[in-house]
Amino acid sequence: MNDSSKGRGGASGGAGEPRVVAPDEVGYRRLSSLPELRECERLQREAWGEGFRDIVPATLIAVAQKVGGLVAGALDPDGQILGFVFSLAGQVRGEAVHWSHMLAVSKRARGLGLGRRLKLFQREQVLAAGIERILWTYDPLVAANAHLNFNRLGVDAIEYVENMYGRDLSSPLHGESDTDRLVVEWRLNSPRAVWAIEEAPAAAPILTLADTPIVRPELDMLGAPPPHSEELPEEGTVRLEVPEDIVYVIEHSPAQAEDWRKVTRVAFCTYLRRGYAIRSFYRDPSTKRCFYVLRRP
Repeated sequence: MNDSSKGRGGASGGAGEPRVVAPDEVGYRRLSSLPELRECERLQREAWGEGFRDIVPATLIAVAQKVGGLVAGALDPDGQILGFVFSLAGQVRGEAVHWSHMLAVSKRARGLGLGRRLKLFQREQVLAAGIERILWTYDPLVAANAHLNFNRLGVDAIEYVENMYGRDLSSPLHGESDTDRLVVEWRLNSPRAVWAIEEAPAAAPILTLADTPIVRPELDMLGAPPPHSEELPEEGTVRLEVPEDIVYVIEHSPAQAEDWRKVTRVAFCTYLRRGYAIRSFYRDPSTKRCFYVLRRP
């Protein structure tokens, strides 16, 4: 599933509802008891919808931890779990890694930066186990997760996978669209990751890219076949546009969401094959347009 899933929605605060907490009131620790792991099941349903088909059960999370995996939670002062991150232990080409399968934050706690803090806690725990790489997938059309991954954590994109989890997940976050995913790698002690964690600003700066080509589904292209790879510009730097809020697009215009998917799929696959790397992500505050910045090494 996606490591990063935020969706949309504000915090609760009405009569009889849990109070909203401040970021400095939240604590982070490993989760282990069965009630805590059951709460992770509930948070999955909250994040991906009540009908979500791929809930990871508490029993499997418990077993995964027995063999080196990790589930960690963000907890309010009353001990209520506001979010969790779950990763599995494994090997890639003989090197020990973690595969981060899920990250979910309760609606009442969104906007507090808990997703990033959960990832940083995960980083500490994985490094303490002697492992220096974490991999995960996310939907490249989700702008908020792109910002978190590239600007605030310092990941590298290593692969684009078409329809990785199938179309029928019964989640409003995906609708009936293909579940294309970027596989990203977080080298925990790399200069890129350390800079993003310790020095990068909370918001990526607007780069001077006025003359940089933009790859996007133009209005007259919507509903038309996707471009061929040879039609995509080959300048040293290009901008690949994605929607500001793909969940909104899925809810209000599924056909347009499909067009975004088709066009960006061709672009991502072409540029990664050509050797480009995703260097950053930004949202223009004046136009609200969102872009990946890709460069040749």
